[in-house]
Amino acid sequence: AEDKDYIKVKDSVGEGFKYSGVTGAKTTGIPLADLKTIGEKICALPDTFSLHPKAESPIKNRREAIKKEDGVEYCLAEGLAFGSLANEGFNIRLTGEDVQRGTFSQRHAVLIDSKTGDKHMPLAYVSKEQGHVTIENSALTEYGCCGYETGYAFGNHDTLVMWEAQFGDFANGAQIVFDQYISSMEQKWFVQNPIIISLPHGYDGQGPEHSSSRLERFLSSSDDTATVPANFNLKAEGQELLDLSESRIQEMNWQVCYTTRPSNYYHVLRRQMLRSFRKPLIHAFAKSGVRAPNLSPLSEMAEGTTFRHVITTEAAEKVRKVIFCTGHIERKLRAMLEAERKSTSNATLHNDVMFAVVEQISPFPWEHIGKVIEQNPEAKLVWLQEEPQNMGCWQYVRPRMNNLVQHMKGDQSFRIPFIGRA
Repeated sequence: AEDKDYIKVKDSVGEGFKYSGVTGAKTTGIPLADLKTIGEKICALPDTFSLHPKAESPIKNRREAIKKEDGVEYCLAEGLAFGSLANEGFNIRLTGEDVQRGTFSQRHAVLIDSKTGDKHMPLAYVSKEQGHVTIENSALTEYGCCGYETGYAFGNHDTLVMWEAQFGDFANGAQIVFDQYISSMEQKWFVQNPIIISLPHGYDGQGPEHSSSRLERFLSSSDDTATVPANFNLKAEGQELLDLSESRIQEMNWQVCYTTRPSNYYHVLRRQMLRSFRKPLIHAFAKSGVRAPNLSPLSEMAEGTTFRHVITTEAAEKVRKVIFCTGHIERKLRAMLEAERKSTSNATLHNDVMFAVVEQISPFPWEHIGKVIEQNPEAKLVWLQEEPQNMGCWQYVRPRMNNLVQHMKGDQSFRIPFIGRA
């Protein structure tokens, strides 16, 4: 329905969430002192607990990161988001194959005493009044588990419900749930659902097996417009820009995000629950980004901070080229560039190239990308991805990037070049 003001929905938690016009966005950072307190709690263990030697190092590193207020890795940021939401009264429910440890030994949310076999989940001990936290490994059935969690989320809007695929392509087994229910339930049945679908994604130097969560499928099911919105506003800043972005999410069928920085992962999780409406989130993350050197300072999650739709890297005052991309390919290319600068003793090599990492792909962040283009008027614009043209984000972003530049610069012949696999 185009006008959703009339929709009234009741669910098992009472009145539920319903449209009442555009809702304002909230900043998702919390006071630094609260972050440190929660961080200390989720890294704490009972005095008699015998931690497995392989788990000692990551837990020790997390404690150091909280103490130094720097060096927060991906799943510590996740723990801070879960812990802070639970502390605010929300319930947390994470399921999937091997989610307690994490497929890539990255999460360590549930620890096992190496002597007694007893389990300990630090997130359950953030505070006495906290929400309930459930982190459970599921059976090897993506269709069954994802379908169940979708139904659970539908009836529990005060619970952050996340189903995580062991590998991105394992989502293939739950395709019916995505197509028949999650992507279309609001349009068909006028109901909202906060389910989060967490998908590992990225080639990481390997072949096609387990490498792709098929982002193109989710993007092709997004009902986001490919033309520049009528309310496009490059002058919007701060809260006005946040509100504008949230209003577009509210009107679309779901969100597709691919966060790279731990701090941005923290914000996208908290944003999911703090808003006044509910919307499914398809969230991709890179396997290579779940540990160092991909780290964030605690200050990027503190009070006054919020989700960043597009993240740009530092460059020379006059930028020659802006490379738009998603995911870990930006981090890998910057590492290669740094190595080349050292080997050639040329510290300024290609310092006129800027990376613009699109963290929220759909709904398309028109103003955020527009500001990057506006601030670099003479730069060449390109799109980079590690997937071939028929995969990844290319088919989704190409018409939107073309229409945006044509709208801003009046050049109807503009076509953004593609860089990726043949």
